[in-house]
Amino acid sequence: MKKTFFECSYTSLWVSPADWKTTKLKSSLKKDWYVQCFFHDPLFKDKYPNGKEFRKRLNRFKTLEERKAAAEFYLEDIAKLLDKGYNPITKKFMLAEPEPNTAKLSPQTPAEDAIEDVWNKIREDALKNVSATGTANPKPFDDVRVAKNRFLKGLKELRYNEVPIKELSLSQIKETIVYLNITDGYYNKFLSYMSKLYTELIEYGCVENNPFKLYKKKKPVRKMREVLTEEEFLDITKYLKKHNYNFYRYCMIFHLSGARSTELMQLQVKDVDIAKQEYKVLIKKGNQYTEETKVILLDALELWKEITAESKQKDDYIFSTRLKPGPAPIAARQISRKWNKYVKVNYNKENDTDITADFYALKHFFLDKLDAQQFELLNNGSADLSTTNVAQIHASHRSPLITNSVYLVNKKKRERELIKKIKIL
Repeated sequence: MKKTFFECSYTSLWVSPADWKTTKLKSSLKKDWYVQCFFHDPLFKDKYPNGKEFRKRLNRFKTLEERKAAAEFYLEDIAKLLDKGYNPITKKFMLAEPEPNTAKLSPQTPAEDAIEDVWNKIREDALKNVSATGTANPKPFDDVRVAKNRFLKGLKELRYNEVPIKELSLSQIKETIVYLNITDGYYNKFLSYMSKLYTELIEYGCVENNPFKLYKKKKPVRKMREVLTEEEFLDITKYLKKHNYNFYRYCMIFHLSGARSTELMQLQVKDVDIAKQEYKVLIKKGNQYTEETKVILLDALELWKEITAESKQKDDYIFSTRLKPGPAPIAARQISRKWNKYVKVNYNKENDTDITADFYALKHFFLDKLDAQQFELLNNGSADLSTTNVAQIHASHRSPLITNSVYLVNKKKRERELIKKIKIL
């Protein structure tokens, strides 16, 4: 095995057919001619445990003399290519391993270390700010963490992770983003999350510019949100009430709350005031965490009374193990898993249906109904709500743009129907 950079290596090169040097038979031209070795990269040992096949085919050469000459050429050329740091897996050249640099947060800090270090500082500051409100969030800026880990994975695989942070060029960063094959729908968010890290790097004097603010943002086509019909909603909730009451109860509380699962999972019994029909929740918007008081709607009040009565301590989290009050919160992602199991699999199978809407369809369905009721009151002239967006307020959205464009999927249809009733002449 021949060693290259970063503990990568490759096997001896060989030519097929084995008698390529001595054969004089024209029938040999009908065989598959190639030069090959196996390339090993420790970062990809799970994907390629026996090494990645690296092969150059010679069949385009039409005579024995040409194929033999080509074989001689590629035996030497491939070895030179690999020795210079070419990686057949990433199809990029690796940089030579630099001298170790133990300095922290300087322009010469390796890119991976610098990004990890500023991430830790951002998270520590966020935890301090959240603690000041009296409510802890164990994973502040989790979206930034996910983007950071994905970017660092690309840096490592392209061997740019040891480049000094100040020397990591625009083209290398762009090359890493392209290599990650980020979807159009996530691309703009990814730039935004990584921009937070680079803003911090600028403050520590590690870099002078924020490259993630320089790249052009994409304009993905927004697909219409898949929603539930009234009939589907009633059938599903009836099914859940029978087969998993605790999950049914959570679904109904979530459905009527206008909140997000990540917010409800951090809710403690002491934050709920049944008498006032309110609860306090920590809402993350952008870089800020704010505590807001939200209303418990009458339709959900009995369920709130029921679940808080099951708690033993005021510090219990409302939704702990089995979605009952307990000493520790559960991860919000468990809700989507339960929805997949009980609705997309069990309910569909038992009722011969094909529900594909995700769990958050419950929120979209509710906010749309809320807006529809307000729209009906306005249309009938029975309430003065012309300057109030009830759905926006209940969902704690800063702007009606998100409420109207993302959640209120039937709003435009209602507006069209209203316009149809207008008479000019």
